[in-house]
Amino acid sequence: MAGCSISALEIASDLALGGAGNVVSTNHRQRYILPKLIAGVPTDHVMFTRAAALLGEVLPPEELAAGMKSTVVKAAGRPDQFGAPAAAENIFAAGISQSQHFLAAVAEGRIAVRPWIERIEGRTVRFSDGYTFEADGLLFGTGFRLSLPWLSKEIAETIGHDGSHLDLHDHTFHPDLPGLAFLGLYDLIGPYFPVLELQARWIAYCLAGQLPLPSPETMRAGVEKARAMRSGPPSLAMHVAALMFARNAGVEPDLAAWPELQRPLLFGPLSPVSFRLDGPDADLNAPVKMRMAAAAFGAIQDDCFTPEEESLRRLVGPRATRTAA
Repeated sequence: MAGCSISALEIASDLALGGAGNVVSTNHRQRYILPKLIAGVPTDHVMFTRAAALLGEVLPPEELAAGMKSTVVKAAGRPDQFGAPAAAENIFAAGISQSQHFLAAVAEGRIAVRPWIERIEGRTVRFSDGYTFEADGLLFGTGFRLSLPWLSKEIAETIGHDGSHLDLHDHTFHPDLPGLAFLGLYDLIGPYFPVLELQARWIAYCLAGQLPLPSPETMRAGVEKARAMRSGPPSLAMHVAALMFARNAGVEPDLAAWPELQRPLLFGPLSPVSFRLDGPDADLNAPVKMRMAAAAFGAIQDDCFTPEEESLRRLVGPRATRTAA
């Protein structure tokens, strides 16, 4: 199995746990690997929080990377502890993937992890460390190409579509394409649906005239930013995307205005209803629904911050540290 993202790891796990005699996983770069559940709570709820996104805005990259690595290792351990290769010290350089069973299967000897393939001769696969393996099949889980065959050649050229990238302002608008918006065309780390809803709300508000479209100057600056990021990380973190689209749509709740909800807002899941407290289409029942979403799986059961949460809350700024009167 070639690749180290979630699809490759899950397929390798299914093969190993489904009775395959020998499963070899190979990759260019060993990632840190999180399970899908952490203490019974979905990892998406634990890792992709509003607090994590806000920390990314106030901490320098090296400090943010160190903190994230500490959180990941505490929750899931290092890959080399299970018998996989060691990941790079900087977690941003290594990357993060998810699989519930992969590392356990490695530790049990059900999956062998090797460096990348050097060459293939018939059924013999030779890896860059000299190890050879007689394979019945070889599966690649190494990514995809973004196909938009319905776009005209002119539009595809305008947005710089090359099969991997699109040059758009905040992944959505282009100044030279009035009346056209793009939805969900990014490689998202984490759950898609809350992010898609927020982006769709922003688009709908703009096209319906409820919110002004970004100015041409703002859009051109966004397009230039997208072009500059082509050489950077290809993926967009769910919590970062959610806050970006929520702010654009005017629906990101003011934490200081909701002191009684700060713990579920900061450390609970980025549920769609948590963006219905303020702004267009606010829901009067959103506070109750949001508490229910945060309490699911036994996660956020009360308003008492843990010592670690309290220190993180103070890091994200004054607007998140106001207490109820």
